[in-house]
Amino acid sequence: SPARSEIRIAASQWQGAVEIRVGDKGPGVPPAEREAVFEEFYRAGDGRVAGTGLGLAVAKAIVLAHGGLVWIEDTPGGGATLVVRLPAVRGVR
Repeated sequence: SPARSEIRIAASQWQGAVEIRVGDKGPGVPPAEREAVFEEFYRAGDGRVAGTGLGLAVAKAIVLAHGGLVWIEDTPGGGATLVVRLPAVRGVR
């Protein structure tokens, strides 16, 4: 996301799961790269993006370990939305 840009975070219940969405209005993620961004050491664009390329790979590993799913989709109006869906657990406090 561009510096100082708005990030939207939302959570909801969805068919026995909890869904968390984190969206921005940045340049988005091309469909051809949406799987690659979850690979270790992957960095978008020409590699000049700051970071190690581990954040989304680690996030995906954690989500999968808890029986969930994670993916990226378009944000309406431009940008990208990261979606995490985890099984809902009753009675946990």
